[in-house]
Amino acid sequence: MQDAARQDPPLAVPFAHSDSPFRRIVESVPLPMLVARVADGQLLYANPAAAELFQLAPVELTTLFLPDLCRHVTDYTALIADFLQQGSVAGYKLACRRHSGGGFWATVSLTPQLLKGHKSQEEPALLVSFTEITVHRQLESTLSEKEAFFQLVLDNIPQLIFWKNRSSVFLGCNKSWAEAAGLGTPEAVVGKTDYDLYSEPGDVDPYVEQDRRVLRSGIPELNIIEHHVKPGGQEVWYATSKIPIRDAQQSVIGVLGTIENITERKLAEEALRQSERKLAQILEALPVGVFVIDQHGKLHYINEMAQALLGNSISTEATITQIRDARLAYRAGTDQPYPVEQMPIVRALRESPPWWTTWKFAGVSSRYQSKFRPCRS
Repeated sequence: MQDAARQDPPLAVPFAHSDSPFRRIVESVPLPMLVARVADGQLLYANPAAAELFQLAPVELTTLFLPDLCRHVTDYTALIADFLQQGSVAGYKLACRRHSGGGFWATVSLTPQLLKGHKSQEEPALLVSFTEITVHRQLESTLSEKEAFFQLVLDNIPQLIFWKNRSSVFLGCNKSWAEAAGLGTPEAVVGKTDYDLYSEPGDVDPYVEQDRRVLRSGIPELNIIEHHVKPGGQEVWYATSKIPIRDAQQSVIGVLGTIENITERKLAEEALRQSERKLAQILEALPVGVFVIDQHGKLHYINEMAQALLGNSISTEATITQIRDARLAYRAGTDQPYPVEQMPIVRALRESPPWWTTWKFAGVSSRYQSKFRPCRS
């Protein structure tokens, strides 16, 4: 088909002739320009800028067809399809190739023209202009790769993450947040607000108010605990944090949110509290005095029997010295107060093995036997 087209009489390109008033303008502009036949894409004219771009002389370019300048023929097919559908094309990104074999990217614009052909009949043609964007395209590719890597990192963080602009419009999120919100992909949230995602405005208002406080104050709000009950009755807890996003001038331009499911932690804390309550019930029922000193010598726990023995003035913040002084303790069989550094409880903390001792309190005839055992984690 192209061989047949090359034998057709050439179309008259008005500004291609030396006597054309437009020739000097077209050939002096730095914008690469071509004229091609619509029917088969045969090149009819090339200005010097186009010759430089494709690294061929203008006369050599006119021996080619538009598809010869495209890296992929399918791209040319799509370009012409757009032109035929719309009547013109502007800013179409096209992968082009040079005669030397190198490639480059350009935005291409197509404008319809009518040229006189055989027997002065008019035939449709194209005025084609190119703007090389190879560097811009490379920057776009690099940016796209960085954004993809950034999204990959976010998608591998177990917390739910999202970010919004100053109008509380979502700009993005990670995969975990998108799935929790019932969206297919993180891209689906862009441009939406909380009101688009929840049916009850009353459920959304507190979240939007949180955004506004952070945007106004520029102060993060961290670990906001939320308790929810799912339709099946399951209780869940979340810890939400909202952090202001600042630009290079430190102006607040948005808010970053993180949500962490802390249900397992809350359940573990509740189980620990129940265990401590049960242990306390057992210790309170014992007919002996029990108290626990931490590694810093501070009283951590004391049951009622020990409280009665040591005195009701003992607080849970008492030190070993205060415990001794509450009821002045003596070595059994002596009238000398127990030195703090020699007290069995101190020696048990320092030297680890359990210590037994017999002692008495001032003003009390009874003697007491005590055992002090170190506790290990």
